Amino acid sequence: MFAAIAVVAGAPDPAAAHTISGPRPTNYLTTLISISPHIPGVSVRVVDLGNKLELTNRTTADVVVLGYDGEPYLRVGPRGVYENLRSAATYLNRTRAGTTPVPDIAKTSDASTPPRWHRVSGGRTAIWHDHRIHWMGTSPPPAVRHDPGAFHTVKSRWIVALHYDGLAVHVVGRLDWVPGPSGWPWLPVVLGAGVVAFAAVIRRRAWAAIVVVTSMVGVDMAHTITTELARPGTDWARTVQFFGDNFVSVIVWMAAAITIVGLRRGRIEARYGVLLVATMVALVSGLSDLSYLWKSQLPTVGPDGLARGEVAAELGLGLGAAAGALIALRRSVPRIARRDAHDPRWVERLVGDLDDDAVAVVCNRLSADEVIPLALADVAARAAPASAAFGSEALVFVVLAEDQVGSHVWSITAGARGLRVQRGTPAPVRAELRTTFPAFLQLLAGTCGPEQAVAAGRLDVSGDPGLVAAVEPYLHPDAAPARPVATV
Repeated sequence: MFAAIAVVAGAPDPAAAHTISGPRPTNYLTTLISISPHIPGVSVRVVDLGNKLELTNRTTADVVVLGYDGEPYLRVGPRGVYENLRSAATYLNRTRAGTTPVPDIAKTSDASTPPRWHRVSGGRTAIWHDHRIHWMGTSPPPAVRHDPGAFHTVKSRWIVALHYDGLAVHVVGRLDWVPGPSGWPWLPVVLGAGVVAFAAVIRRRAWAAIVVVTSMVGVDMAHTITTELARPGTDWARTVQFFGDNFVSVIVWMAAAITIVGLRRGRIEARYGVLLVATMVALVSGLSDLSYLWKSQLPTVGPDGLARGEVAAELGLGLGAAAGALIALRRSVPRIARRDAHDPRWVERLVGDLDDDAVAVVCNRLSADEVIPLALADVAARAAPASAAFGSEALVFVVLAEDQVGSHVWSITAGARGLRVQRGTPAPVRAELRTTFPAFLQLLAGTCGPEQAVAAGRLDVSGDPGLVAAVEPYLHPDAAPARPVATV
């Protein structure tokens, strides 16, 4: 699943002088123009959408990065990466906003104060926030506020000074405001994906919901992985960072796998999984990344248009699937989940006044896996006087339904506390009734008697006719229920 990012490298991890969560889309563009003079083996690049600089030194001498007052801040070389505890930059660079308090040991230090080096990594790469390369204000610059739809140069020249073996080196760049596109053209994508997901999930056919969940998670994984691949660092560091930053998404993907298995088995509980997965995808990867649609600088290794399409699809599929799952759950057992516990004629009220075609339509909206044990529990309660006829054997009902399960097998058996309903055949079979789901409901509603159903080829009875005859009078709710019956 995570093979695209989970590549363990032997090289040591880069030292992130200070880290934050992943970069957010922005309209600020930080560009590195030059490194003067050029030093073979020393490279510098802008990473995390201008939030950080990355310096790699593969030479035999140290590179010292100077802080905001010209003091030594970082030292990168063959012995590893060190930070100066007497540099204010060491503390100000812990966050992008630079709000970390500076301790007394650094407050009184300046460029002439001897550094106190602290080793943070054994590698040759350092990654750090540098407030000189990005906009630090809480609101855009005046020119941008005046005309946010136009291109603006915010800093025509920023400089980060380095020392290399006694040589002064300057890293020079610029900071621009690049207006993003309009997000409105993506609205039809969101709506279209939502309609498709809603229409698929609300259907009784599980394969449609499986396709939606698979597509939704696939898009979410692609979006998450391409975003994380844009982060700096080694493959191993990014793998660890991936699971740290996206543990919620990983849990959602695991829940999606369980949900798909449940859908394939026709479990009504799987609709709750669809609701959970869809809601989380819509919130975590849709709404939280909505600014992808109108920002110009995106944290992704792929095309910006593809990243925007992923966000729009995640939002639409998530919201549509969540809405469809809610309605599907509400409709899964209409009138049954809300039935009065004292109403023995709920099956009759459900299908008693309907013809065969109408009963078939109702059955397509019902969950056979929930309705059958409820109905048989009522039969078992009414048939308590006939419990002696069961002995240690079972009366098995095999109900054929047009769902992923297909054949639903439930049994009525006698126990110490009377009759009870169990899934499958927990005891030797004494007699078996095989029928379809619509005929099963009509049989229990009293609209089609057993003899009539057998004659019409809608009921197949095998085994001990004496047990069937003993239970037959209690199929219809005219027999008063004795007591509630548990289902297993």
